[in-house]
Amino acid sequence: MAPKACARLPIPRLIRPTASLKITLNSTRCYSAFRSLVIPPPKTKYIPTSGTYPKGFLVSGTHVGVKPTNKTTPDLAFLASETPCAAAAVFTKNKFQAAPVTLSRSMLQRRQNAGIRSVIVNSGCANAVTGKGGLEDAEKMGAEADKCFGAPDDGKGGSTIVMSTGAVDLSFNSISIDGDTSTNDTVALLANGAAGGKEIDSESSEDYAVFQHTLTEFARDLAKLIVRDGEGATKFVTIRVVDAPSVIGARKVASTIAKSPLVKTALYGKDANWGRILCATGYSQITEPGMPINATEIIPEKTSVSFIPPDGTEELKLLVNGEPEIVDEARAAEILEHEDIEIVVSLGIGTKEAIYWTCDFSHEYVTINGDYRT
Repeated sequence: MAPKACARLPIPRLIRPTASLKITLNSTRCYSAFRSLVIPPPKTKYIPTSGTYPKGFLVSGTHVGVKPTNKTTPDLAFLASETPCAAAAVFTKNKFQAAPVTLSRSMLQRRQNAGIRSVIVNSGCANAVTGKGGLEDAEKMGAEADKCFGAPDDGKGGSTIVMSTGAVDLSFNSISIDGDTSTNDTVALLANGAAGGKEIDSESSEDYAVFQHTLTEFARDLAKLIVRDGEGATKFVTIRVVDAPSVIGARKVASTIAKSPLVKTALYGKDANWGRILCATGYSQITEPGMPINATEIIPEKTSVSFIPPDGTEELKLLVNGEPEIVDEARAAEILEHEDIEIVVSLGIGTKEAIYWTCDFSHEYVTINGDYRT
């Protein structure tokens, strides 16, 4: 989409924010890059140019300069509902949870997941491990957003979910950018009923199964887009572990491969170094020192590894039942030229499987995170 392709929508029942919020909420709704932001060509194909957007929601994004070095890139997003919403959220399990996580969880509990009006999100500052001052800042963000709707009069306090993060990180349980579990990870779901459907109030509701399926598919697509948008990512990698004795074991193997720096750098270098894949597989179930040894789900003589080309051509077998294949290096290099790559690891001792999605580690990833606080 062209940068100026925006839909003009009315904003009833909303009040313009005060200057202290530093955001101009007007009648422009943009779904593409604006200002001087340029989207890398390989990623433009993932930007929708058509489709159905949720009714009764308004979206704005702008630049407020959270980081002094950021002069043009949008770093504040605001999503608002024209009417109060039902809402639910899942938060990070990291013990050092950022102030916005603490605030938003408390707000949802206090409101019993009802009467939510908006989500305010900033990048450039995670507001994590910032003590009482950080919590006060998160409260101020929510309060300023609430002013767009007038002060809540139900006695339950604020009605805005606050999210702060320094960069896009992993957000669902089957993806990984760099293996770290953020202090800020949050997934929120809002429903305002504007589409006119029947209320789903139990698992036995008529539309429950349909909604669950649709939401799951959407969440899966969104999770994959997070990986594709990973810092410096040039590859989208599917790790599929099959023929495992248990789902838990398969997930552990898949996640370990997905988080291995050696695997990720080899993929960036287009190096078919399957030894690194086996290395990660081999240590995936090693116990900590002093704990009982437990790696019975991995038998080297039963393990196989393959690359699956995205163009539907025959898989490239690298290891079969513990024995290395004579690898066609030219074909391996050809497969690794693709943006999308699938690695299949068969443990050969069961029927369970698991999938993880990840990306590679590039020079740009190091640059971005090396300069993170500057």
